[in-house]
Amino acid sequence: MDTHRTVTLESVKYGGERHRTWEQLYAVTPIWADPQVLWGPMPTAVTERDGRRWTGPFPVVMYLWASLPYNVVTLLLDDTHHRHYCNACLPVEALSPHVYRYVDLDLDVLVDPEGGVEIVDRDEFALNRRTYAYPSAVIEAAERGVRLLDEAARKHTGPFSPLAVARLREIISSRRAHEAEEGCTGS
Repeated sequence: MDTHRTVTLESVKYGGERHRTWEQLYAVTPIWADPQVLWGPMPTAVTERDGRRWTGPFPVVMYLWASLPYNVVTLLLDDTHHRHYCNACLPVEALSPHVYRYVDLDLDVLVDPEGGVEIVDRDEFALNRRTYAYPSAVIEAAERGVRLLDEAARKHTGPFSPLAVARLREIISSRRAHEAEEGCTGS
């Protein structure tokens, strides 16, 4: 497993301007995998488009597909609670083994552990659809991403399945144990 490769994830708007950047993420999957799975330990540095920086209060796991119009961020709130924040977007691109980028298409899907779904930022999508003159293929990709996320969340499949979340917790626990061992041995 390629878990020592650090990755920066860039989110840009359709016009190309930077939207948000996550730094010091760790690859959980090999570079050729689809989806790419990245782990953001606590604290993960995030830079907003206006230059404001903040760190997340809990670990995150990000699923990024080169073949689907969305990504999923699983927020691991504590040892037993989680939620998902999902973005309708153009498929992720690997700019290098250490830098990934996706185009954010504004629509976001919030998913609770029971599979409840809330679609947000429709107003931002409508505004940017005009501002950037989204072609019909981009509009269709955003709408398809939301439909696919809604269906997967309600059916508890993919990253929304209890098994997937349990597996994430195992991977992170193993990663933390490995880091603690390295810290103790000084290697």
